[in-house]
Amino acid sequence: MKRILFIETGTTGGGSFESLVQLARHINTDEFECVFAFVTRTHHWDTLESLGFEVTKIKSKLLKPTPEHTWMAQALSTITKAVRRPGRFQRTIRKLNLLDATQWLSKFQQKRKFNLIHSNDNTWRNSFVMNYCRRQHIPCIDHLRSHNVHEFDKRWARECSGPTIRHVAISEFIQQTWVACGLPANHISVIPNGINCIEQMHRREIRTEEQLPHESHVVVAAGRMIGQKGFQFLLDAFAEVARSVPNTYLVLYGDGPHRNRLIEQAGKLGVSSKVRFPGYCKHYREYLSSADVFVLPSISEPFGRVLLEAMLENVPIVATNSGAVPEIITHEQTGLLVPAQNHFAIATAVTRLLLDRELANSIAKEAHKVLIEKYQIQFSMAKITKLYHQISQAG
Repeated sequence: MKRILFIETGTTGGGSFESLVQLARHINTDEFECVFAFVTRTHHWDTLESLGFEVTKIKSKLLKPTPEHTWMAQALSTITKAVRRPGRFQRTIRKLNLLDATQWLSKFQQKRKFNLIHSNDNTWRNSFVMNYCRRQHIPCIDHLRSHNVHEFDKRWARECSGPTIRHVAISEFIQQTWVACGLPANHISVIPNGINCIEQMHRREIRTEEQLPHESHVVVAAGRMIGQKGFQFLLDAFAEVARSVPNTYLVLYGDGPHRNRLIEQAGKLGVSSKVRFPGYCKHYREYLSSADVFVLPSISEPFGRVLLEAMLENVPIVATNSGAVPEIITHEQTGLLVPAQNHFAIATAVTRLLLDRELANSIAKEAHKVLIEKYQIQFSMAKITKLYHQISQAG
């Protein structure tokens, strides 16, 4: 049995955490003994423990997000702009910040002797993992789930590359983003996220839960409430939709630093009575099937696993044509694509699906068909497992 250490250095508990949990649910535990390491404790930690996995904490004070480190980051950003060679300076600071994490990894690896290390999501924060594995000739998988490259450049890329290191990109968009930063294209495998298409789930009526009129139309969106997700443009769009189709409500699932700002925006637009903010809901998919339209308004999107969830539940989709979204959604066939940051286009597309139910049902049906053909979790797990075996042989 091969021993794998999964390392997640993110702190927000977003989509990368959920994808890691899905991987854990479907990995062959008769073949792989898995240990998971996190910087902070989120509900995903508890979920993994409930599944029977060992979960441990990365002993690194410098990886934790604190007000002091936020202030330091701002100060370093100012200094970086002033120095002659900002890339080298920033790289040096990052290495110092990751030094205690490297020490933790070295001690943990010496004690447990993992056959393979799988780092998740944030490549610059996980660079200490790849650098350590490169020097120790330990097989390593780096899962590229984000397009936030920060100061990553070709010098940094060389430290995160080697014969025992392979990268997995969740979309062609992500692959192209990191190749442009210097990662070798022939060491990056594109393996899209997958979803469990046969999971039995209890369906709930969203109108009952949110106390909405039984005959009302319901538009749903979900995600972390940050600027990149574009919920501010969705609210502007919904104000237009509410005027065109009065009996329509919007339910925004999720939490994040912009939640209060979005609530205030709904008030200024005069649609507070028609917008619900349930917060983070672990089982929001139970309500998704009773929605009329699902919207992904992201300014930029590395993949968008919420699209797969809507496709599974046969909910017609409106999404911005940003990032990897066009790889998943084909305009007028499996959804309606609109320009990012354009609330008029979002409003027009949502209104169209609310009023033309024949079109809505047609694209929802076709999207579900594509999901079954391309995005089942078994497909992605088979490819990742094959990569585990290949990289293990290289080590």
